[in-house]
Amino acid sequence: MEIQYGILKKIDSGDIQDGVLYLPKSILSIGEAVIQNQPELVEVVAPGLMALKSKNCYQCQALTRFVAPLLETIGNDNFYECSALTNFVAPLLETIGNRNFYECSALTDFEAPRLKTIGTYNFYKCNALTGFESPMLMSVEHHIFRECNALIHFSAPVLTTIGSDNFGFCKALISFEAPMLISMRNDNFYSCDALTDLVIPMLMDMGIKNFYECDALIHFEAPTLRDMSDFNFWYCDALTSFKTPELKWIRDDNFKKCRALTHFEAPMLKTIGDFNFRYCYALTHFEVPELVFLGDDNFIKCDALARFGAPELITIGNYNFRACDALTTVQFGTHNYTVKSADGLLTIIENTKILNKIQIYTGFIFNECNEGIPDLTETVLVEKDGFFAHGETVETAMEALELKIAIQ
Repeated sequence: MEIQYGILKKIDSGDIQDGVLYLPKSILSIGEAVIQNQPELVEVVAPGLMALKSKNCYQCQALTRFVAPLLETIGNDNFYECSALTNFVAPLLETIGNRNFYECSALTDFEAPRLKTIGTYNFYKCNALTGFESPMLMSVEHHIFRECNALIHFSAPVLTTIGSDNFGFCKALISFEAPMLISMRNDNFYSCDALTDLVIPMLMDMGIKNFYECDALIHFEAPTLRDMSDFNFWYCDALTSFKTPELKWIRDDNFKKCRALTHFEAPMLKTIGDFNFRYCYALTHFEVPELVFLGDDNFIKCDALARFGAPELITIGNYNFRACDALTTVQFGTHNYTVKSADGLLTIIENTKILNKIQIYTGFIFNECNEGIPDLTETVLVEKDGFFAHGETVETAMEALELKIAIQ
């Protein structure tokens, strides 16, 4: 082997004895691309190693064990496709760069008690990894633990930030412990099918597309969460309870097809953007005492929603509460209305009567509301055998109804 100033520069085939590469204590660092494509390499022992540069142990497919008790930093692209690696020992490791441990499909456990930072694309497709505990880890960048199908438990008690696209397709993950986590960016926990209960006590902001298709997630609680961006909690079919007592902003297109959602608690919520709570079939009531702004196209086809209450609400966009068949009562700011959601419109009901088995409602179409002043259009709504139609008069509404029935 070739060593310069404590840096390993080159190895020869003769340096590997009976499958073992033993590095003397004088080697403090391994240079770039020194250990690559060594089919006979089974074990590396490096008692003095403190730094591992880039592209080492690259496609060493027989490597099962790597021991470096003084190792502190790992660069980029190390342990790439080391498909037999089961044991990695580096108790002083503090920093991992990018794209390490790619497709180490036999790695079952990873212990790094002093690890503080992880870069991007690490542990990708480590399909045998079941647990990851890192008591000093403070930040996770992007694309970590993606498609780690066997990962069951993750624990990082001082972790404060998570980047994007982590824990994607970790279909066995049941436990995520990060009690100090403050910020989560985008596309995390995609299709984590086994995750059922999640409490993140210090989380303050959430980016976009988190918890997408977490089919088993029943309960989510984040006591300090204040801001939720777009496209979160899509297709969380089992989600029944969502509790965020300090949440103030929900941006756009969250909670799509959360079919089991019955309990939503956000007493400080002030703003709901567009396209939220669509197809939440089990939601029966929605009370938001501090809400002042509701955007467009929210609460579409919430079949069981019977009451909506927002006593401070002053701005309401268009096309909310469409196809909410059970909705009868809404409170929009100082206005309390008896309503009917039918024919693609929300109608305020002032009077009702039955004529020849046809239900006739008179009132107003609720269009929108700006600064507490509702925009209403006078209307007649008629109903027969599950068909609805609007018109400016009873006659025009009846004509529209008859046409709908005839077409059907």
